[in-house]
Amino acid sequence: MKKKIMVWMFCLIFIGLNAQQVIVLNSGSQTLSKLDLQSQIVNNSFANIGLYGNQVCFTDNELWVVNSGDNNVQKIDKDTGNVLKTIQLDSSVNPWNLIKKDNYLYISGLMSSSIYRVNTMNDEISSLYSGTSPEGMIIVGNELFVANTGFQYPDYLQGKISVINLDTFTKTTDINVSTNPQAMILGSDGNIHVMCTGNYSAETGKIEVINPNTKEISQTLSIGGYPNSIIESPDHKVYLADGMGAGFFVYDSVTKDIIYSSTNPYLPGGSKIIFDNNKKLVLKTGNWVSNSHLEYLNTDDSLLHDFSLGIGAIDLTLLSNPTATVDVSIIKPIFIETYPNPFKSSIRIKTSGNNIKDISIYNLKGEKVKNLDNEEWDGRDHKNNICANGIYFVIVKSDDGLSITKKITYLK
Repeated sequence: MKKKIMVWMFCLIFIGLNAQQVIVLNSGSQTLSKLDLQSQIVNNSFANIGLYGNQVCFTDNELWVVNSGDNNVQKIDKDTGNVLKTIQLDSSVNPWNLIKKDNYLYISGLMSSSIYRVNTMNDEISSLYSGTSPEGMIIVGNELFVANTGFQYPDYLQGKISVINLDTFTKTTDINVSTNPQAMILGSDGNIHVMCTGNYSAETGKIEVINPNTKEISQTLSIGGYPNSIIESPDHKVYLADGMGAGFFVYDSVTKDIIYSSTNPYLPGGSKIIFDNNKKLVLKTGNWVSNSHLEYLNTDDSLLHDFSLGIGAIDLTLLSNPTATVDVSIIKPIFIETYPNPFKSSIRIKTSGNNIKDISIYNLKGEKVKNLDNEEWDGRDHKNNICANGIYFVIVKSDDGLSITKKITYLK
């Protein structure tokens, strides 16, 4: 199937707004969007971020972004969008998630199988082996629980939850769970709910309920599908976004009754959800070839507003106590077409737009595989070696500084 990507960069002017605001991470466009829910004003280039932005979080009145491709995290001014600080990790760490407690950041390194602790007062970095391919984390009391997915191409090893003592920054135990644990929440029942995604084949999604005191599994829920995010609503319902775009699976945090499963998903097409009191904000990432959208839903799920975002929106967070922002408007279009995608022998990459200067292929580690001299890639790297199966990214850059990402899949 031929797919086309079109990116527009918007900057809007707004001053003196006091309503609830939302930050959305556009991984494909390498920007943050800032939305005001009351005025419905959107600034889709509020901040410029790094390659393969994976997470945005607002904690302790600070805005942080994790960039997997650039192997760093950025501290962003929540009012101006300026980058206040960049914390650089080693190459090929592939930082995935960030969590903050007191003056420390804890960052999971997907490719290094380590957890990094950053002292935000002096930027001193220490690391600790966690387990194979860690992703999501939560803090309960003075312990850090880490979801080690076990991904070791092309298979998944035993899924494990590592427990790290934050006083000593040492690992105290591992808890075996189902395949591919990616994220966790502390449920309103007082237990840790671990989202295990499965292997994208025969093994489907499960929830492992762990007592944080005994470190034992008390219950397993077979939810189905391949969930990739988890959150609990104010009315104690747990929402799991399906990684294949089916929508949300929902269960009661206390009773564990499954309300929506993979056989009857809720809000089809949704890729992530957060809650503004009793209202819902539903992210619709789409196919990474057009603008993502954020649907603002009322209590009865009726649409209050549909916000158009950048390309590849994958995460969002609410801001409290927003202040004024000022920006200037710019509009610049770029187009990318790919065919076929997925591909086996070669893929055609056609671009159009102003001042395109570079087309490159990157792998999931954020490493450049090859610069393209023409509009076709044969699955080989710069040394003419055949690349492995998997997901790659086409990065198109213009003289104007705009960088557009398109995800492709190579099946040799």
